[in-house]
Amino acid sequence: MQPTNDIIFNKLNEGRHTTAATLQQLDMFSDIPTPTNTTPTEYWYYSDLHNLFGETSFPTTPAPKKAQLHTWQKMYAPQVSSTTTQTNLYNSHTEITYRSFFLGGTHFKNAQDIKLSRYACWCLSRNNPSLAFARAYFLAPVITPNATLKDIQNYSYQISRIHLRETLKQYEKNLAGILNRYHADFSRFNHSMTMGFFYGYSANDLKNHYNIPSRNNDPLANYMGCFSLYARINALHKTIYRFNTSPVKNAETIYSILHQELIQERVNMLKKHGIAPEQDIHSTSVTKVESQLKQTEKEFIKKFANQKLR
Repeated sequence: MQPTNDIIFNKLNEGRHTTAATLQQLDMFSDIPTPTNTTPTEYWYYSDLHNLFGETSFPTTPAPKKAQLHTWQKMYAPQVSSTTTQTNLYNSHTEITYRSFFLGGTHFKNAQDIKLSRYACWCLSRNNPSLAFARAYFLAPVITPNATLKDIQNYSYQISRIHLRETLKQYEKNLAGILNRYHADFSRFNHSMTMGFFYGYSANDLKNHYNIPSRNNDPLANYMGCFSLYARINALHKTIYRFNTSPVKNAETIYSILHQELIQERVNMLKKHGIAPEQDIHSTSVTKVESQLKQTEKEFIKKFANQKLR
């Protein structure tokens, strides 16, 4: 089970270490201390990340007799320059260390662990939708100075909209295939998708209310928030499943099932989150959020990709 955002925030803060910024060593011929590392790099232990997020996100060998941590080798390294290679990423942003720690409920003494820089941690989280909050946490220094739990939570919410919108598109595509097969009326389908879910409000009603420009090929779903996107995905998923298992297959069956599921997901959303779908609309489109995220990550790479742990 994924830990709550406040637990993730506190655990990542507690588990954050830095290379010694003020570490000094005495020159054998002088009383003047000489700094050996003046640019501290933040790092987290792989074992701590695994224990926090679980095997789904940070897997290791099942029931290991000794701690063998391999997932870091699969990190995706964004291209920083033509000379940047995966090897450079490992050399700069990871470091093998030996320490005592718990992993998957087993206590290891003086076992192999891995230090991962902020950049390396971001690499591990960036392509995993379930780690949107962690992704935002590691990006935080370029989002806002001294980001709070609320700052990171709000940003991760926007990041999550990107993945959920892509997932919804796939369900819409699958359902469109069924509609075509049974010669359903798409205008009636689109009407059901909005009026039932948004309790009588049309897409134009909501766009006008939120001052969203009406453009061709720019559906309301591009402005829906995480809660309403997730509810819509559930409704379409259940509609497709129920239709495929229904003894009667025609356009009327699709309309009926879809209407029922959209209303039920609306009720579920109100019970769980205390807001209705029409209240979970944003003036900023998912496309713009994605564009802003790319710019943020570009700035993050520029700032952190050249850091070194050793």
